[in-house]
Amino acid sequence: MDLLLIMFQKEQKHDPVLTSYLAGLFLKARQWSGQTESLFLSALEERSELSDEIVRFVLPIYLSHQRTDGRALKFYVQALEFSLPEEVQLKIILAQSFCDGNLMGVSPDLHRKCEEIFYQLPEAKQSELKTKSDETRISYKLQKVKLFRKEDLQDLKYLKIEMGLVASKVSFLWAGMAYSARVVKNIGKWMLLRALDSAFLFGKLPLKI
Repeated sequence: MDLLLIMFQKEQKHDPVLTSYLAGLFLKARQWSGQTESLFLSALEERSELSDEIVRFVLPIYLSHQRTDGRALKFYVQALEFSLPEEVQLKIILAQSFCDGNLMGVSPDLHRKCEEIFYQLPEAKQSELKTKSDETRISYKLQKVKLFRKEDLQDLKYLKIEMGLVASKVSFLWAGMAYSARVVKNIGKWMLLRALDSAFLFGKLPLKI
């Protein structure tokens, strides 16, 4: 049985008959592993006659581990074709994946499928999922900021000063001194002009002897 599973994994294009046969063997043995996971998913995608049984065996495993990776999401999409009590739960998981946008560049087709499911939900639920996704992004960014040590923040501050993004204390001091010098210079000019005006007016006065 293990040899047949190895043969299945090495095939680029799987034989539906072999896929269904192997899936049946591992279903009877109730055997779950990373190797059989791809087998069950392939059998489900190929519409095996064992699909319903595969869903009922694999789905609880995925949900118990709170799987939201690409392989699990593909399985959830396929599972929605069956009548399941977990239907609403699966739709919410897939819709949340669309809001998070993690599949957009990795698996565009799956992302579009999640988008379709998202817009099938009531508007109130759509808004709730969008808000949750936004809050998760903000929380993640804040967590990244908190991961900086005190020394890292100090280094970041010095780097900003070197790049001219912020002014240092010395630059503030020089700027203050330059401003004070300009003020003193302007006051000196004003006093000199006043003195010259006074001298000019004094020169025009008639001298009495």
